[in-house]
Amino acid sequence: MSDLPPASADGTQPRRRWLDRFAVGLSFACAVHCLVLPVVAIGVPILAETGWLGSSAHVWMLLLAAPISLAALALSWRHHHNRAITTGIIVGLLLLSSGVALHEILGHGRIEVAVTLIGAMILLLTHIYNLRLHREHA
Repeated sequence: MSDLPPASADGTQPRRRWLDRFAVGLSFACAVHCLVLPVVAIGVPILAETGWLGSSAHVWMLLLAAPISLAALALSWRHHHNRAITTGIIVGLLLLSSGVALHEILGHGRIEVAVTLIGAMILLLTHIYNLRLHREHA
């Protein structure tokens, strides 16, 4: 037996849960990318030369994170109208976008990594909080 509540009549509850879980995974992947790849790049400089660590990785993560986070936000707003979720997703996405812009302007550096990592962590924590709210309001 599962302790998960049954799906809502319009079928949005399973989608909300899936979107939040997927967004948590993306945020975690982003955090791992920001923390692990620079360490790997020190030991394996060829990665930096191939472009694999270039700005395209940041752009693709943002292009994945933004629509998924915004879809989760839209579905969640109808469910619990929590402004903290809205604020967290918007701030997280703005910081991720700023990280991409800083990477393009300044190149890879501490500021860009810090801004991107903070944005990813805010998104991660916001989606986890959103999942908890769904369980409480189910």
